[in-house]
Amino acid sequence: MATARSGNGGLVEVSGKENLQFNGTVDTSSTFGLTGRLLLDPGTVTISTPGALADRFILDAPNQLNEIGIDNSFNFSFSVSPAQIVNLLQTTDVAIAAREGIIVAEPINASANIRKSDLTLSAPRVDVNNRITLNGGNLFINSIDSSTRIADRLVISELNANGGNITLTGPRIEIDTLNSNGGNININGPAFTNSFFTTIDSRTGSSNTASGNVLFSSTLDRGVGSDGNLIIRAKGDVIVAGNIGATSPLVNFEIPFTLGVGPGANNVSLKGINATRLNFDTLGNVTIDSPTSLNTEAFIRSRGPQGINITASGNINFPDGLLDTSETPGSNITLQANGGSFTFNSAFIDTTNLQIQGQSINIQGGSINVQRDITLQAPNNLSLQNLSLQSTSFASDNIFTLNAGQTLTLQNVTRGGSDPNQISLQGNAIAITNSQLLARQDMTATSATTLTLDNNQLQAYRDLSLQSPGNLTLSNGSSLLAGRDLKLTSNAQLNISDSAVGNPIDIRSLNDLTLTAPTAININALAQPQSILRSGNNLKLASNGPITGNGRFISGNNFLTQTIAGTPGDFRYNPTSSSGIISAIGDITFGNYTGNSLKVEAGGSITAGDITINAADPTIQGTDPEIALLATSPTLILRAGLTPLTQNPNVLPSTTELRNAPNLRPGFVSSAIAPPTKPALPQARSLSLPPSRVLMV
Repeated sequence: MATARSGNGGLVEVSGKENLQFNGTVDTSSTFGLTGRLLLDPGTVTISTPGALADRFILDAPNQLNEIGIDNSFNFSFSVSPAQIVNLLQTTDVAIAAREGIIVAEPINASANIRKSDLTLSAPRVDVNNRITLNGGNLFINSIDSSTRIADRLVISELNANGGNITLTGPRIEIDTLNSNGGNININGPAFTNSFFTTIDSRTGSSNTASGNVLFSSTLDRGVGSDGNLIIRAKGDVIVAGNIGATSPLVNFEIPFTLGVGPGANNVSLKGINATRLNFDTLGNVTIDSPTSLNTEAFIRSRGPQGINITASGNINFPDGLLDTSETPGSNITLQANGGSFTFNSAFIDTTNLQIQGQSINIQGGSINVQRDITLQAPNNLSLQNLSLQSTSFASDNIFTLNAGQTLTLQNVTRGGSDPNQISLQGNAIAITNSQLLARQDMTATSATTLTLDNNQLQAYRDLSLQSPGNLTLSNGSSLLAGRDLKLTSNAQLNISDSAVGNPIDIRSLNDLTLTAPTAININALAQPQSILRSGNNLKLASNGPITGNGRFISGNNFLTQTIAGTPGDFRYNPTSSSGIISAIGDITFGNYTGNSLKVEAGGSITAGDITINAADPTIQGTDPEIALLATSPTLILRAGLTPLTQNPNVLPSTTELRNAPNLRPGFVSSAIAPPTKPALPQARSLSLPPSRVLMV
């Protein structure tokens, strides 16, 4: 028996060149110092219940040693019982360092020990085929490399340190189950899953009040014969310094929420991931920094102050998933595909601020909820389809920004409960189809080439502006509503049209409505009886080219058709459509007009150029009392100084025609709008034609 009486406990080494026997006890504890260690140093060790020579290391034949004391052909076997190791751990730390290998064939259970002793297993190959359980001591298992032995691997069935740390080191570490019960778990070397579900747990027992960290210093892959499922539970941090699934992809990688326990980890920091599915539920932040592409279903919930940050040097592709930081106000989600495209299908995102960057961005299906800002930026195409966008708070300055270097496409994009203050859409080309967007302040859409809207509902409590240096086209039931000014600006042509099938064109502002296009303005919006262009103040059409005004115009003040320089602009007849009705509370000014029957009524004056009526308009629709006259005879009706107007914006709608309604048509999202105060109606102005004058041509 060896003991330490004062100072720190020492090292007791039991080894042999030709014969090694150990059948005793060692006490390396110290009353006043640190505990020492017992080192057993045979060739190959099997930990199992031995035969007649119980608990003795026996070398059966002499061994020729080289000059450094280790023979390359040293391959004799030794055995020690688990019970003897447990007894030794009662009084000392135990280290077994074999020259060939260590096999744990039977369970080692020191959970009933009082002393928290460390156990160290070191050999080129260590096979833990059965459970090792300590009582708070640290567990070290090393696959070592020496000058005469090539390190092989560690194969771990089940380890439980009960509060101590677990440290595994080797060139290949195959893991089944690790449980530190509160201690740290350190895996130093390439790791592999080695069961149907590889489980790593560093939480503390039933209370889960404390937890160790789980640290991987290298890669983590799916092992041969493994189902590729990995579960990590830790209230501490989970850090993987190397790639996950780089050589052999995982199927499921989970850090899950446990009922009655809580989130699966604190902070999670990972490198590249190659797995079919991620399922993370964390108390802290989630950071993924992939040196290559990332392709996985991602279900990640973070409660950390920095939220979720995912970066890849290549593509990011989420075929399905949920990203959620909503439980922590101010926690954000940042997704960056720096060297490739970003794709998310069936996306459900809930956060404070969302930022996505990629060479291209494609999000299809699901919903995006933010408390503040959405920023999506791509130098190439940006596409959102079948998606709900909403702001879940009423921050005074939040903004949705979508910026594409090439084409920005919105298709079947709808609004949720609340809405952002600002919406900014930018692209080389912009195409919006079957979508609903609402801004509680301003909305702008700016295209570098063309801007096309098809059957959309865009609404801003303040100003709404659509701008394009190329053609700007609104068709098939596009509805625009602005609480203040509404501007449609094209440096080429502005085209507005409805059709007999579908929804009406509905363009309204509570202040000024301005349409500008130097080349031409083409308005053909009479196929639906509810199609209307209406302003609470001035309504202006400005073009140096022809202005085709086949529509219903209602102005709360002045109606003007002008050139870009401000001189009167001309109306013209478009044989594919019909002329219509112009109504303004203020003045009406336009240049020459050529077309079918026309009715113009103003609360102020009417100033016009030459007017040519070619024919009646049998296709004109609506509830105006003079529709029959306009439809059956070539008719020009000019009325100035009227109070009230037939088409007065304050006139309530009929059951069949809603173009005079102060709100939008049924089905639009305008019910939530609290519009600003409407401008006061102007007084009647001087007349250039007698009131109630009807000219038959």
